[in-house]
Amino acid sequence: MTAENTSNSRDIDPREFAQTWKTLQEGEHRADEIENKLDTMEEKMAILLEQVERLQREAGIDRYLSPKKEGEEKQ
Repeated sequence: MTAENTSNSRDIDPREFAQTWKTLQEGEHRADEIENKLDTMEEKMAILLEQVERLQREAGIDRYLSPKKEGEEKQ
């Protein structure tokens, strides 16, 4: 094998490629961490929304946060 045969056809520096690959993997890992945090926040928000809706029902408040008037049916 000659020196010419050891380089790839696009003349990419293997060290540069390795660093770029490492950076991509780190970015993917960070994106996964962010996605997990967003999923956790979404779960917490769903729980809070359920609690707010329950409290609204108990207080006789419709979904638009206006108090229910005497004798008025919920829509």
